Amino acid sequence: MTGTPQQAAELVEYCNGADATPMGRLRREHGVTRTRRVRFWEMDNEAGRKWSALEYASEVVRFARRMREADPDITIMMEYYSWGIEWLPRMLEAAGGDIDS
Repeated sequence: MTGTPQQAAELVEYCNGADATPMGRLRREHGVTRTRRVRFWEMDNEAGRKWSALEYASEVVRFARRMREADPDITIMMEYYSWGIEWLPRMLEAAGGDIDS
């Protein structure tokens, strides 16, 4: 989450997209064949260094929605340990519909 939601979607497409997609073609040009897909995506690491709990949850929504446009079958995980378990209910209220765990 140091880039943009568009860049995150491009990474998902690079990893999981069909060979005919723009990022799939780039992957092939790099000599990488797609034999497996990246299913699990954690949204950032130590996000508490950059955002409050609710700012992070809002960013997760922006990124997750764009990433799912590239591959609707990915599993998106949100972290809460930067703020503590007491923030989790509010974070899930803000982002719960766009994450899986």
